[in-house]
Amino acid sequence: MTTVELRLNRVAQQRDSMTSLLEWFGELEFAERIDVLNTMQLMVVQSHPTNQEYSQAARNSKLGRKNARIQLLLDDTCQEREKIGRLFNCSKEEQEAVLTLAIELFALADKRRRDTDCRDGCDHWWHHLD
Repeated sequence: MTTVELRLNRVAQQRDSMTSLLEWFGELEFAERIDVLNTMQLMVVQSHPTNQEYSQAARNSKLGRKNARIQLLLDDTCQEREKIGRLFNCSKEEQEAVLTLAIELFALADKRRRDTDCRDGCDHWWHHLD
């Protein structure tokens, strides 16, 4: 587990605030921000979000329905991996919005997996942050 993975998981599980995450993210150098987004992308892929979770994450993010990243999440013509790849292929100006959406999406998908697949226990370190 890296400190970045721990921080992202703590925010996704509402143990730390999105505000504190975005403040921290904003202080990082460009290359470090890319590393954080790459880690977040892997976490989202591994959580296997559903179409319903994409829609819910778009609503939860409060970015507004006209935001280009929101429109991408709501695009039903894309396959999951393509949608995730396109989401994370963003400009420097969009990185904060992408991180916000990704955290929302991961939080929903990971909670579903904790409540179903891991309901009876698991070895995922991020499901045992206490």
